[in-house]
Amino acid sequence: MLKVFLFLLVSMFICAPNICAQTKRSEISDPNAFRKLDIDKPVADCRGPLRTCGEKALVALDLAGFGGPDSIKYTTEIFEFKNGVGIFLFSITGIKDPLIAGERLRLAFIKRGTTHRFVQAGRQYLCVKGGWKTECLPETGENSKTLTKRGDVANADDFRFMSLNGSAVAAATKICRKTLAECGAEKLNFYLPDTEEQNKAGEGETFVFADKRSGRNTGIYLFTMTGFEDDSVSGERYRIEFLRKDNAWELVQGGRQFQCARGASAGTWTNDLCP
Repeated sequence: MLKVFLFLLVSMFICAPNICAQTKRSEISDPNAFRKLDIDKPVADCRGPLRTCGEKALVALDLAGFGGPDSIKYTTEIFEFKNGVGIFLFSITGIKDPLIAGERLRLAFIKRGTTHRFVQAGRQYLCVKGGWKTECLPETGENSKTLTKRGDVANADDFRFMSLNGSAVAAATKICRKTLAECGAEKLNFYLPDTEEQNKAGEGETFVFADKRSGRNTGIYLFTMTGFEDDSVSGERYRIEFLRKDNAWELVQGGRQFQCARGASAGTWTNDLCP
């Protein structure tokens, strides 16, 4: 009940369609332009205007929150097509985020007589760079620097798996809504050993790999430290792997390689312990 009240209260400040700038019909006519949302909550058939039905469905599905700073603006628009399809578009702009300036939800209905039946929901994001898309990526498919070849970091099995224990697990696996470089540097702290080596200067690099079949994107943050004053290990590098999920980076795993100072593998990177 409180959520419904809040929605109605905010609705008083939502722009009317004839006052606010309208979205072009061509932008919302194709459902494939939006990321389809998996709906696990029932939405009752609605008798009444499309706008009212859209507002009720938005609340029932718990798809949007309200409030926030004064920069946040909410807008609702409705679109009706000759084939009986009705679209309720809920837009949020003014978001202060390194990647995302806004988002919009597309709720589709079929009209039968005076009843609107909910069909599906989709989401788009207003990327700081690139306009409205189903996902905002901070980096391109190229690595951010040219120190390391992409092939050298592509396979997690080339690095020695590093586990997390205790309270560090919950903190490290918390979703990160920053750039890949920032997320990598943040999660790296959970893997670095608590020794003086942690304070050594290092180089950070980022890599994004796109899987065209699944549409999933993997982000890799590589942190390299060299010049150790050690007769066994001359350097280490850490590979922090993320999965791109809902415009955020979700930690997958961490791995480690060594640059040995002696032995047959001296000067090369290996996941084996140095002699």
